[in-house]
Amino acid sequence: MGFLDIGIWEILVILVVIVLVMGPDRLPEMARKIGKTMRAINKVSTDITTGLTREVEADEDQHNPPHGPEQPHLTENLKKTSATNPTPPQDKDHDNSPIEP
Repeated sequence: MGFLDIGIWEILVILVVIVLVMGPDRLPEMARKIGKTMRAINKVSTDITTGLTREVEADEDQHNPPHGPEQPHLTENLKKTSATNPTPPQDKDHDNSPIEP
């Protein structure tokens, strides 16, 4: 099977009908118009896809801020906190010792 589950014989019949209806003189003109229309549709489709991709990426960037070296102020705050408090705070309500069997 071929394009859109249409076999080669069906495509040939469709082409013959187009030639009979349009005439061989207008066939090149129609092919050009169809080609221009297909290019325009493809361009619009690409533009829409690109726009949607940009919007999704912008939305993801807004909701998921970068982390790591991109935020040096957080690294500095972490260093300051670690320097002033070298051990993590203990939970007073729970014993943080390892569980023995």
